[in-house]
Amino acid sequence: MAGLDELRNRAESANLRFGGDLLVPFSISGGDEIQALMTSPAALWEIVEHLDLVTGAPIFRFGCGVGALQTAIAARSWEMDGSCFHLAREAIERGKVDQRWTAFAGFGAPFDGALDALARSMQVIREDWTERQRAALVARREHGSQKETAEAMGIDPTTLSKMLNAAHAKEYREIQHATTQLLIGLWEEGHGGLRD
Repeated sequence: MAGLDELRNRAESANLRFGGDLLVPFSISGGDEIQALMTSPAALWEIVEHLDLVTGAPIFRFGCGVGALQTAIAARSWEMDGSCFHLAREAIERGKVDQRWTAFAGFGAPFDGALDALARSMQVIREDWTERQRAALVARREHGSQKETAEAMGIDPTTLSKMLNAAHAKEYREIQHATTQLLIGLWEEGHGGLRD
């Protein structure tokens, strides 16, 4: 389990990088959790990866709840109330029971289940990554091209390509993209009171 300093560092790092995507920035709540309110789901996976991949080894379980707010916007999400927070808690609790890395609640049937299944597919891929493969995926994300990534890692481009193929990087990104498109579509259609 990560210490309070590590949680705070990751929250602050995400707030700096994704401030424009957060209606209310990440803050620590419940002692060992961080919580935020997003402006839309478009940057969800980028934020998740920044918190749990780029900044270090995975330490989080993510719950994404969608719904209306019952209170005014505040400086910290734990000073607010609304179904979005209760549904996020429900998703996290279900994730604990089912050993899920990421779970969704509030979009309604069958969408919550479809989103959970897509996230589970990504989780299965992630769980097989070696530390070196994870480092390669992070470097690839940061450097853009495979040539630049290989140079930054000090390895041959062919070696990098084999490493990314073994990590199922292409499939992982495909699932990630499909999930993002589904989330955006549900957002635009107003599922779960998203646009209330």
